[in-house]
Amino acid sequence: MVALESMFHPPPDVDARVELDGVGWADYERLVAVRGEASVPRLTYLGGGWS
Repeated sequence: MVALESMFHPPPDVDARVELDGVGWADYERLVAVRGEASVPRLTYLGGGWS
C-alpha cells in the first residue's frame, strides 16, 4: 500500500500520475482536501454511476 504522503510528494524522477478505481465523489473531495494547494498530482474525477 502506498502512503498518502508519497502520493502527494513523489520524488522528482517519478511520474506524478495516480489512477484510483472505485473512488466516489466524497472520496475524491477528501483527496483534494489532503492534497491542498499542491499542483501534483493533478486530480481529475472521471466517475459516474454504473447501471
